[in-house]
Amino acid sequence: MEFERGVDTQSETTGAVTTDYVPIGTAWVQVKNLRGTESLIDGGVRDEMQTLVSCDYSPQLAALRAKDRGRMGGVIYNIVSVNHVDLNHRTIEVLCRSGLNNG
Repeated sequence: MEFERGVDTQSETTGAVTTDYVPIGTAWVQVKNLRGTESLIDGGVRDEMQTLVSCDYSPQLAALRAKDRGRMGGVIYNIVSVNHVDLNHRTIEVLCRSGLNNG
């Protein structure tokens, strides 16, 4: 999975704020789909999947936060929370959501 950090930039001409994503690291991960839901949004049904992503510790991944995301197999995983499973810096679990952003 490739992890990316959202960076906000403001246009000098229009003043509009856009979010661009820059790579922060790649890791082998285990992906577990936890729960799927459907919502009625803008007159259409949208699917959302809650997913648990587990990976080995690395300094880049230890700095993940909720504004970051992961990309794998054409799916965008928006990070909800990051859990350091143990204090020995071995495993990181990342709770994600996918689906609502066409990911």
